Order: sequence, then structure tokens, then C-alpha cells
Amino acid sequence: MSKEHSDLVLFHTEQMKRVVKDGTYQINSKVSDAYCIDASGEGAKNEYHNGTDIHLWTNDSDDVFKITYAGDGYYKIQEVVSGLYVEVINAGSILDTQTNVQLYEGNNSLGQYW
Repeated sequence: MSKEHSDLVLFHTEQMKRVVKDGTYQINSKVSDAYCIDASGEGAKNEYHNGTDIHLWTNDSDDVFKITYAGDGYYKIQEVVSGLYVEVINAGSILDTQTNVQLYEGNNSLGQYW
């Protein structure tokens, strides 16, 4: 087996491991704990709807997210109060650095697996 192939197999195997326990979390930025992900807007949580933007906000945010293991190394992330899922619009592309992240009803699209 070539070094490149063995590295690929190792990477794939490591990706498959479950590293986060199911539970409710505030998701902080790796760059600075002063920021966390937050659903956009000042409205009541029950006013969140399909298409509500997700962005970084100061760590005083009260948005918490339920993380659930979906198998094969993937997780689903759900905003707790609204029940909407965090998704990458149109499942994104690794080549597109401008892809938006939003809340959307559960639909099992690739964009809702993290």
C-alpha cells in the first residue's frame, strides 16, 4: 500500500469515530471563546423560520444546539427551541468559501450532516 493510500485510509478511519456525545451545547468559535454560533435576529425563538441565518455572535448568546450522532462520523445540529436544523445551503461545496449556513426544517439533505 502506498503512503498516500495508507494516509487516506487512516484519515477515513479517524473521520468515522464518534467524538462528541449527544447533548445540548453552546457552540463556541475555535478562534475565540468570546464568540459562538447564533441564529440571526432579535425575535422570539418561535419566530425562527426556514432560512434564518446562522452567524457568529458574542458569547452572551442564549442559543443552544442539540447535537445528535447520525452515524458514519456525521452529526445533526438542531436549534433547541425552534427545532430547526443547522444546514449548509444546497449542501455547499468545498470550493465555495461563501456558502451560507442557515436554520431549516429537518429534511435529511446532505447539508444537514456535519
